[in-house]
Amino acid sequence: MTHHKISVSEALQKLEAGESLRYYSIDFDRIKVEALDVMKLSKGGIVVPEAAIYYNDDDIVYDEEFEGDWVRVDHPT
Repeated sequence: MTHHKISVSEALQKLEAGESLRYYSIDFDRIKVEALDVMKLSKGGIVVPEAAIYYNDDDIVYDEEFEGDWVRVDHPT
């Protein structure tokens, strides 16, 4: 089946309405998508290229519980 091109805002509206994005695609060539919207799109099956992801370090809230060195934890499969 053909994938129809839609905008990020259309995709987010469809996800909020509970619709599938299975037959849709988004052209990320000239846009930036905020990190929270990237998570929503990813949950809906849309892969957002890293170059299209926008985030502002000033928007990240300091939390002393998360300060320090992070260690990767591998979960058993």
